[in-house]
Amino acid sequence: MEGADDPDLDYNQLIRPWKSRLGLFYIDHQSFLLDLRLIFLTALTIVSRERAMLGVHKILEDLGADEQLKRVALRREKLEPYPPPGATKIVTTRTKQ
Repeated sequence: MEGADDPDLDYNQLIRPWKSRLGLFYIDHQSFLLDLRLIFLTALTIVSRERAMLGVHKILEDLGADEQLKRVALRREKLEPYPPPGATKIVTTRTKQ
């Protein structure tokens, strides 16, 4: 969010929708084996972030995630504002805490 005019709004438009979608995807596919794979990939990030992202992509592919979620998980493209799960509109104001 470095250099953003409104980092909170950018987070709500760019990051939160995808984190939420990944969280919902995890809930639908949770298993002990998946947990072990994710723990391994978390540790792998210390050595190679790129390999860890490829591992996440592979998990999503194996479990039948949609192409858009797989593409975003690779983190190779600039994120564009996206509506949160269950919504049709992009967040346009910050959430007050």
